[in-house]
Amino acid sequence: MSERGPDRGSKPAAKRARRRRESLSLKALRGALYGLSRVTEHSARLPVLDRGARALGLNLTGAARDRFERFLEELLAWNDRAGLTSITDPDEVQLKHFVDSLTLAPLVVRHLAGGSGTVVDVGAGPGLPGLALAIVLPDLEVTLVEATGKKVVFLLHAIKTLALGNARAVRGRAEEIARQPEHRERYDLATARAVGSVATLVELLVPLLRVGGRAVLMKTRTGIDEEIAAAASALDRLRCVVDAVEPVAPPDLCETRVLVVLRKVAATPPTYPRRPGVPARRPLRQA
Repeated sequence: MSERGPDRGSKPAAKRARRRRESLSLKALRGALYGLSRVTEHSARLPVLDRGARALGLNLTGAARDRFERFLEELLAWNDRAGLTSITDPDEVQLKHFVDSLTLAPLVVRHLAGGSGTVVDVGAGPGLPGLALAIVLPDLEVTLVEATGKKVVFLLHAIKTLALGNARAVRGRAEEIARQPEHRERYDLATARAVGSVATLVELLVPLLRVGGRAVLMKTRTGIDEEIAAAASALDRLRCVVDAVEPVAPPDLCETRVLVVLRKVAATPPTYPRRPGVPARRPLRQA
């Protein structure tokens, strides 16, 4: 009896241990499958964004995909009341807004120590490219400058809804913001997607940059050489030089995008920028 007792007692214990191991293995398998399903689910929901990000060498995290999905929902939900975009097809929004904005990300990482620094997005509209950069580069501090009140309300809502602690929205025109001490010559990088000539954008962006900072103009290739040549006076007066014109080819994008990179080499003269509206109406050009 004494020899059989331990055998009978050990069998239930062994079974319990085996069941625990099987249970743990099953949980691990479920966890792995859940993670895989989440990636697959994200890819299915935002296929155009995923393809574009991969083409740009960007690895979107699950949290970034969640934020982009919510951003898409909020952008379309607010569009009628705030006049945010003429593009309303979800795939087109992913391509022409999100992917197009993300073409800046590799350049930002290259110039700002791995994506850590201060960026100002002038004429941010619905938050592009600024919010897209804030989503994929959480170490960036992004300031969105927008003059239209309804769009600023949306930006504040989007920043809160997306829980972006690294983004803020400021209402005002670039010409006014650049006169304020908390913004003048404070940023590492400035950008704009707004339509405008190189000469106009130089006057709007460069006063916001610290010396050594860079302005990145999102332009199309057609006519860019002539546009840069016409901006020679603006570049000289605003104390900056053209560092590079970098081609970008996101998949399926209709227009060939280039990034014109300017580098600020000296402090902005106090006369610039001129009064609101003047840089657009009368761009600085060669005499």
